[in-house]
Amino acid sequence: MAYLAIDQGGNIIEGNGIAATESITVEQGVKPATSEGKLMPSPERGLYIDVQSTKSTDPLTVIKQKVFVGQFPPVANTRATHLFRVGPNEITKDAKAGTISIKIGPTSKVW
Repeated sequence: MAYLAIDQGGNIIEGNGIAATESITVEQGVKPATSEGKLMPSPERGLYIDVQSTKSTDPLTVIKQKVFVGQFPPVANTRATHLFRVGPNEITKDAKAGTISIKIGPTSKVW
């Protein structure tokens, strides 16, 4: 999955205090490694990539994921000036079938 912050003109916002984090709920199966609780600064070219994987021995795993993307002022430990949420996304990892399915949820402005 990929997330890209854009401005009102459709231009990619790279740097400029953009950061993302996620919140997940495991409904069934194994909790994956996540960036939950950590702000991830904008990567080069502004594209966040979220890789989903499963081991062949993992049980069926169903996850609800919310991704938060915010723009922060240049002052440390301050609240985002703009915050958006994507999700909840529905992620199902079925190692037996060899599939990972993802249904992206709606994007909404939090503030």
